Amino acid sequence: MTDSPAFSRTNAQGEPLVDMRGNTPRWIVDVIDAVSQSRGDDGRFPLVNEILADWARAELHRTSLINRICGDNPLLSEGRK
Repeated sequence: MTDSPAFSRTNAQGEPLVDMRGNTPRWIVDVIDAVSQSRGDDGRFPLVNEILADWARAELHRTSLINRICGDNPLLSEGRK
């Protein structure tokens, strides 16, 4: 399913944006809001996106290391054959 052009959104770099919704414990949102306000951010989402981008980069790096060391199937890597 693709988004209708009338409803598609992008950021300043032209990357497509997706609306994420879910329940988050209040204390986490309170901390994010406080940090965002102290940084002068316009709302909480610049910080939330920064946190998610850092996490995604770390996961991509971790995955690339696993693939480099173990290949596509870690059960068939050297020492497990």
